[in-house]
Amino acid sequence: ARLHTTGGSHLVRIPLTTLEERWRSRGFVRIHRRHLVALGRIDELRLDAGSMSVRIGEAELAVSRRH
Repeated sequence: ARLHTTGGSHLVRIPLTTLEERWRSRGFVRIHRRHLVALGRIDELRLDAGSMSVRIGEAELAVSRRH
């Protein structure tokens, strides 16, 4: 998994599923099979033509229907 923080980007050898289980109680949610985000960091939630995305800073991430 690659972690993006305010201090930079870090490659860790821990499955995203494991991080999701460990960090769920700290306010992290899975929004896509490739994205786990901190709820407190979401700046905007967008719904456009049936698709949903979140904006965190300058990054816009898709929210899958499954998550």
